[in-house]
Amino acid sequence: MLEYIAAEKQNFFVIGGGTNVLFSDEGFKGIIIKLTGAFEDMYLHSGLAYCGAGVNMATAVQMLAENSYRGLEFMSGIPGSIGGAVYGNAGTKDRWISESVHEIEVMDYSGVVKTLPAENIVFYYRKSGLSRYIILSVKFKITKGEKSEIAKSISSVIAEKKASQPLMFPNVGCIFRNPQEGVSAGKLIDEAGMKGITEGGAKISEHHANFIVNAGNARSLDVLKLIEKVRATVKEKSGINLMPEIKVVPSGR
Repeated sequence: MLEYIAAEKQNFFVIGGGTNVLFSDEGFKGIIIKLTGAFEDMYLHSGLAYCGAGVNMATAVQMLAENSYRGLEFMSGIPGSIGGAVYGNAGTKDRWISESVHEIEVMDYSGVVKTLPAENIVFYYRKSGLSRYIILSVKFKITKGEKSEIAKSISSVIAEKKASQPLMFPNVGCIFRNPQEGVSAGKLIDEAGMKGITEGGAKISEHHANFIVNAGNARSLDVLKLIEKVRATVKEKSGINLMPEIKVVPSGR
């Protein structure tokens, strides 16, 4: 596939579970790569959890819990695939998935496969130094625990998300990165008076201001316009320039 892409000079985009990604209303002129089949395999061995990049995060959390292992329960309720979560260093306000990574198998764009130990990878807040690679699989560090306690932890994490996020409406996740430790993008947007503002079918959630929800037939352009409105207003009110956390994929046309 990569040889064909290179030979035909095609645009391509690797997609995980489709979360935190916003495509153009015009679609994408190129090839979408989604890892399925064998890339959705998962097994546990010698204190490590092997997860193909296509494994659904909820599936991984559940399998660990059913086998009385700790390691990813803080990721409960976060949608998407393992590959996408690691690529974007997903997590909560307190923990990032990179903290649980042991090693990652990747392929570069020339087709060369290699294994990268976690200590050789640079992870940042909501991003990683893996932009030159396609993630194939991830090994996570796990530890034994009490199944009942693990279940309680998972329930607690999910309950907190249900209480604080607008899960009743379609959305692409948190729109902006927190600008610095201890400073919430959602709070800045709320203080700027942007909750409930609409653009076409898109709306800044009244439940959590860092979410833009589809309130009815929202287009990608509606979301992009709201993003720019928020950035301009927050910049004017607080002097802080918010940076998007989601990946905006141009049409490539």
